[in-house]
Amino acid sequence: MRVSARAAQALATSSGGSKRKSLGSSRRESELQAAVLTAVNLIPGVVMWKSGAGAFRMTYNGKTRFVRMGRKGVSDLIGWRIVMTADHDDVTYCWPQPIARLAAIEVKRPGKHATPEQQSFLDLVKRDGGIGGVAHSVEEAVELLR
Repeated sequence: MRVSARAAQALATSSGGSKRKSLGSSRRESELQAAVLTAVNLIPGVVMWKSGAGAFRMTYNGKTRFVRMGRKGVSDLIGWRIVMTADHDDVTYCWPQPIARLAAIEVKRPGKHATPEQQSFLDLVKRDGGIGGVAHSVEEAVELLR
């Protein structure tokens, strides 16, 4: 899959133009996620967004509760990549709509690894034909979606 000129530009600026060190270990994971999200959404046929998983404590009517949002282990970025369109030559795949594969990317700072729950989710995505993996940089995320 070719990366568009805009994606290549985002890739170049996201890996070198930050106020913090570019992709070094001092870069916050949220900054890396934002850079990855920008770059992968510029790849033709790719649509991704940040998943809404997480947890927090809240107090209501004097009681403190722990509230979990989403499923534990779901990847940071979720979306799809179009793998086939209606103009494909093979008669077997002559569909009026594009065919896409689920894509899941767990973004980690360099040297960090996915938790067992996160790895389990990625394994499930890949087992069922999706694209899943851990990315420590914008380049790794783009390569994962090729």
